[in-house]
Amino acid sequence: MRAKEDDYIDNMPYLEKITWVQLIQMTTDRYNKMKVEGTWMVQSTEKKKIIALTAELKEVKSALALSKLLLQKLKTVAIHNLGHERNK
Repeated sequence: MRAKEDDYIDNMPYLEKITWVQLIQMTTDRYNKMKVEGTWMVQSTEKKKIIALTAELKEVKSALALSKLLLQKLKTVAIHNLGHERNK
């Protein structure tokens, strides 16, 4: 459908006489057919992989952020403890 719309916009000769109403009807027919077939808005395998990888990346970023906070806390505690040992 998108290709036909692009062709229409690009004034392809074979679509010269098509109207917007006809284009909308063609698009509606295609949508209805895809809904019945169960192919409307179905994600491709590639898109599913991208979504999964994005989720994994977010988890890794969160873990790294937590690791940085934990490391800072450990350094603070170590410095604090080191100061107490020197004061003894």
